[in-house]
Order: sequence, then structure tokens, then C-alpha cells
Amino acid sequence: MRFLGRNEIYLKNSTVIEKLSKIDHIVFDKTGTLTKAGSKEITYYPILKNEEEIKPFIKSIVKHSSHPLSIAISKEIKENSNLETSSFSEVPGKGIFC
Repeated sequence: MRFLGRNEIYLKNSTVIEKLSKIDHIVFDKTGTLTKAGSKEITYYPILKNEEEIKPFIKSIVKHSSHPLSIAISKEIKENSNLETSSFSEVPGKGIFC
């Protein structure tokens, strides 16, 4: 437990170590679930003249998503968005649709 603690790995209780010893495969989820919340760096490169006007529309869509990148984008866009989205849907592995 001390070794794990020194490496910033904290377990709920010591019985977890027994369960860990039986693991023979590890699967990493590529969706960002394993990364720290809020650790995303968002860089915005406008390519259209009216791109600043589009930000509220982007925020109105991503604020409904539970994906870590959508949450980061929503936090990064400072413009308030009072726009309502209709027929929003989020399909795991496919993205968000309005």
C-alpha cells in the first residue's frame, strides 16, 4: 500500500490488491475516461469570417454532451448561449447530433 501511495495510486481497501494480482489483461478506453477531468487544452483556430458568431451555437450543442472533450469545449467558450437545442442526441462512439 505504501509503494502504491508513493506512486499516487490509491486503493479503496487492501482486498483490492488481491483482486489486482489475478488480472491478466488491461484494456484502455480511448474516449478520455481515464484522463483527468479538466486536463484538456483547447486551442481555437477560426477559419471563417463570422466564426465568433458561431461559438454560441457550438456551446449550445456541446453543453448537453457528457464527453470530456465536449465539457472542455463548453467551459472554454466564454460566450453565453441562450440558444435552445431541439432533438439533441448523443450516440456513443459516433458523436453528438442536433
